[in-house]
Amino acid sequence: MRKILSLVLTLVLLLSVMAPFASAEAGLSDDVVILFTNDVHTYIDNPISYDVITGVKAELKKQYANVLLADAGDHIQGTAYGSMDKGETIIKLMNAAGYDVATLGNHEFDYGMEGCMNVIEWAEYPYVSCNFYHEDYFVRNENVLDSYKIFECGAQKIAFIGITTPETFTKSTPAYFQDETGAYIYGIAGGEDGALLYADVQDAVDAAKAEGATTIIALGHLGVDEASAPWTSKETIAQVSGLDAFIDGHSHTLIEGEEVADKDGNAVVLAQTGEYFDRIGMMVIDAETGAITVDMIEVNELTETTKDAEGKDITKVIG
Repeated sequence: MRKILSLVLTLVLLLSVMAPFASAEAGLSDDVVILFTNDVHTYIDNPISYDVITGVKAELKKQYANVLLADAGDHIQGTAYGSMDKGETIIKLMNAAGYDVATLGNHEFDYGMEGCMNVIEWAEYPYVSCNFYHEDYFVRNENVLDSYKIFECGAQKIAFIGITTPETFTKSTPAYFQDETGAYIYGIAGGEDGALLYADVQDAVDAAKAEGATTIIALGHLGVDEASAPWTSKETIAQVSGLDAFIDGHSHTLIEGEEVADKDGNAVVLAQTGEYFDRIGMMVIDAETGAITVDMIEVNELTETTKDAEGKDITKVIG
């Protein structure tokens, strides 16, 4: 495998992305930055890759006190880089890049349920999902994963609620969710009208708020395609109260901070980066007002070195 290109942030990028915020000389900004990816599908040979993200995160830490990195699913399948070891190399790269949280896309199940559980075990960051559960003779039991993860960022508590698409049953292999007798032992809540999905998301929102979350972000793999109805991110937002933002995946759509009304008519910021590492999403939560803005980072000027901005050789994880 050739050396992965690593990041040298250009002056243009520094000015366009970071200039509006506090400089290092003036002290670190209390605003919270969330870098995010979705539907990478193991395209690690693109100009933007995990080493680039590592460098971006390191540079932003010079400007902000709190920088988080999240992924909205479908990162272990797509090319031979994923299939050669069922995603282990990709998870090593994500660990090295410093991901803080992720959710499961439908393709995280492509190597069977054992493969999915291996991915969760290999990860040094938590996976979250509020609607992926154990099942016993058509009776829902406890969730497989935590529904959400809260990060304390100064005075703010940022909650990420994981959401897995119910389409996983049709876009993966149903047998992966069954035991040797054919009985379902895992389920993903959806409901023909979406009600079961919306209820799980609402329960997670309410629980995160009760735990003190000040900003609640859905980290979902639902998408906006009409064919995915009634389980799209926009439909979910419209049937739930209390979300502040939704980092989405699944439909491979570029959404640069669209506002969607929730059940109470409040605006929820919806974002998705597209696909295949075309860009890195950057969400900023204002420490004073709670306002959320979204930018997309596209880096075209790179230098071929083997080290990221922290001096850590990320290429060593793939040999």
